[in-house]
Amino acid sequence: MQPGLEEMAGDFYEGSLDETRWASGMERLAQMAGARGAVFTLEDLDAGQSTVLHHVGQPPEAIRDYHAEFHRLAPMLARAPSVAPGEWQDWLQRSPQHRKSVYYNEFLVPHGNHSGIATVLWREGNRYACLGLQRDADQGSFEADDQRALAPIVPHLRRAARLYLATQRLREEARFRSDMLDRIQLPVFIVDSRAVVVFANHAAEALARSGDALAVVSGMLTSRTGAPALQAALQRATRTARAEGSSVRLDGARAPAPTVAVVTPLPAHSPAARPWQRPLAVVMATSTAHRSLADVLHGAFGLTPAEMRLALGLSEGLSLSDVAERHGVKVQTLRGQLKSLFWKVGVRRQAELASLMAALQPLAPGEPRQNCGSAAPIWGFRDVGPST
Repeated sequence: MQPGLEEMAGDFYEGSLDETRWASGMERLAQMAGARGAVFTLEDLDAGQSTVLHHVGQPPEAIRDYHAEFHRLAPMLARAPSVAPGEWQDWLQRSPQHRKSVYYNEFLVPHGNHSGIATVLWREGNRYACLGLQRDADQGSFEADDQRALAPIVPHLRRAARLYLATQRLREEARFRSDMLDRIQLPVFIVDSRAVVVFANHAAEALARSGDALAVVSGMLTSRTGAPALQAALQRATRTARAEGSSVRLDGARAPAPTVAVVTPLPAHSPAARPWQRPLAVVMATSTAHRSLADVLHGAFGLTPAEMRLALGLSEGLSLSDVAERHGVKVQTLRGQLKSLFWKVGVRRQAELASLMAALQPLAPGEPRQNCGSAAPIWGFRDVGPST
């Protein structure tokens, strides 16, 4: 491979981990092709959506207009399903008919584009990723010789695109899980058997900064007053065989009430961690100022009073009709509340809700354990009492 192509390919490969390198690769590619700009797009034909993932040399208003209206008129959109991946195509179709089109006259020309070629780098069903190069009128038109000169880089572009899109999907999943955990208003830590923190939501970070009942020191979760009890709970929760959850009371120096930490195993099938990170444990903490499970539900998930009544009723094994009769509401009303309730707490079935309620019970130390019907808790809990 020529030295310039090797450096360019390196930029694109590294771009799956560092997006600035992908932009650098596109700048090198545009420069080599004598183009004013380059655009990397992801198209979904079924959804009718188009997303510009990266662009260089194009003004922001061109990208805005493309997203808002003109991507539906792009010639490559209609041709992509029949184009062989890796082949450069003259997507502007230099013809009198094209020069009269709305796409050419109302989008390309106003934004300074005269000639363009593009190649499909990845396709999955009716979704595909496409990289295009654009020239202005002073740079002339792309010819067959230009396409042949760019052919050697295409195999590397295709492999790099697959890597980029795969890592982008992982990043999106990670952001989604992080956002979901940040919705929980109680502190949640995910730690390994050595107490090394793998993840902490916003509430957990705030608690750790206080440095009272719980703190993160050198990346490890610890307690000012109950470190041995907390470590023992983590060991029980991260055992590869018969892992179990437990609750630990931690007396802070400044907090008005003790903190209860519930330590539970992270399920082996959880996508929150990769296999080499397991076994892990979830640590959820709250002040014992919470005297009821309803307080915990409101603090953790932001449930409304009506949703909390429904959750408590279902956890007792009641049906929707039973809860409706108890509180004098219509079943149809409860169905709407149930949909909102499931979304907020992240479950899909009543049995999962009952198990979640059982798992959260230790966070309400001032309230007797409730009958959760026939559903068994996700994990068995034991109260280890105050730390010493």
